[in-house]
Amino acid sequence: MILTFYLLVNSATRWVVPGAEYFETNQPLNDLRFPSLYTSLSQVGSSGKRKWNHNIIFVAGNLTAASIVTGLACEMAQYRKNNVHIVFMGFDTLHLDAFRRINGLPGKDDLDGCTVYFHDARPEFAQHLTRNWQKIAVQSALQHINNFMHPQALIVAPKHEEEWFMDIVKEKSKELELVLIELPTDTTEDVNWIARLDSASLNAWHKPSFEVVIHANTHSGNLERLLKSLQSAYYPSPEHRPKRITIVLNPHISIHPSTHDFLRHYKFPCQHKLSIRRPIISKQDPLAATVKFVESFYTLSDHHSVLFLDPNTEVSKWYYHYLLFATLTYKYSSSQGPDTNSLFGISLELPSCYLDGRKPFLVESFNNTLFLYPSPASRAALFFAQHWCEFHSYVSHKLWHNPNAGSVTERIPLPC
Repeated sequence: MILTFYLLVNSATRWVVPGAEYFETNQPLNDLRFPSLYTSLSQVGSSGKRKWNHNIIFVAGNLTAASIVTGLACEMAQYRKNNVHIVFMGFDTLHLDAFRRINGLPGKDDLDGCTVYFHDARPEFAQHLTRNWQKIAVQSALQHINNFMHPQALIVAPKHEEEWFMDIVKEKSKELELVLIELPTDTTEDVNWIARLDSASLNAWHKPSFEVVIHANTHSGNLERLLKSLQSAYYPSPEHRPKRITIVLNPHISIHPSTHDFLRHYKFPCQHKLSIRRPIISKQDPLAATVKFVESFYTLSDHHSVLFLDPNTEVSKWYYHYLLFATLTYKYSSSQGPDTNSLFGISLELPSCYLDGRKPFLVESFNNTLFLYPSPASRAALFFAQHWCEFHSYVSHKLWHNPNAGSVTERIPLPC
């Protein structure tokens, strides 16, 4: 009786792994089978059935790409935030154990080494398949993997993959609504910070976007230097760069001819996404200047943020990497705390003084290089959309109820 009851309960709660015939793709000419994929996918567990899980997959279509992504995958696995998998979809005959030895990886039974799940998604007779059948094999393997694991993101190294392989991976990822992350460079060193992101952050890889607003109080070479630093910075991908740059010129200072010529030929991020404004405001009306500052940005998207830069600053070549990493970590991570939920933005500079006015500000007094501060930076700071919207509404209400604001109070405050 006890044994019968155990078998009934176990069969009702256990995730049933289909047989090897599940991995056959019926085609008019013959069957496309993935004999090694059955064994590894059966070890994924029941978490793969849930749409939201911690599975992250690195996909490789050849041995070179596999060697490139393996190092990053092993580093990600060390942080124990994700279930990291590497899927081989190439058409060579090298055994996975041989690949481990060549790349200095521990054996599959060594729990102290690279704790990554390896999956051999190469079909039978892979080396004899024609190009059309190779494309079908990649599509079928991705379909099986999605059915079993529902990965939160696919990570590939496109610079080491063949063009047809990337086309198939992009097409199938779009069809399955999978997040595809393309590593931007020949090595993973420039983006090794993504190993610290959890599955929820990686799933939001394409969500955050930024635009830059510069209020130029002077029209000197400092503005040109800032714009050149924005253009020459390293960006993770063509998609991850400022969506728009807005330059608000000071109406009370004439534009220098060299600055005028520089702005006419400046085309970053592209010509139609560069906006130059010169507001008409009175020099004796600071309130109007404040209103123009707040009005310089507004968005309806919760994922579109604004980076305010002083023209006398110059950004690091890695500034966008830091903004993207911090945004994905503190805004989209599944492990957000109460402090990060109320985070208004990210500063690119240290405060000049403490809240009580004492100087200098000593960062050594904090235990971490990243810390919360209740006062926003004035020279280089990113503000998240929802909080800037609240600030926009706050200023509108303050002006509406201010009897000394003159004609500005005629504006109707709109709720955020």
